[in-house]
Amino acid sequence: MKIGQDMRPLVEKTKIEQRHVKEGKEDFQVLLRKENEKTHKERLKRLLFDIEKQGEKLARSQTIKELHQYKQLVERFVKEAVHFGMNLKHSSTFSHSGKMESHILVEKIDEELLNLATIVLDRNKQSIDLMGKIGEIKGLLINLYT
Repeated sequence: MKIGQDMRPLVEKTKIEQRHVKEGKEDFQVLLRKENEKTHKERLKRLLFDIEKQGEKLARSQTIKELHQYKQLVERFVKEAVHFGMNLKHSSTFSHSGKMESHILVEKIDEELLNLATIVLDRNKQSIDLMGKIGEIKGLLINLYT
């Protein structure tokens, strides 16, 4: 009885099939990650569009309600970007003081939001200042996003 010769093709075939399954699994993981990134970027683009529209409303009406909605959208954008996107960007973007660059951007966005709130609350300021701050915040968000 020659068992060894009959079993060899089956063992080799099984090893080849296992290799294909592993390669397919990796391809699926790469594909899934790319789709997740694409979906997330689309969400960030949509949020950025919503922020822009809310900024226009805020510039027109200059009410606390519009400011609050604008701040909520900006905070949601920052959370989304930090939660997903910054994990990819944290590689080695350090500032001169040793802090991560993304943290500096988030702090700057918070600072500009406070400045914007001050402008809205101080009705004597020109709406040009308001539009300038909205533009600065949008620019910072774009820097955070890209």
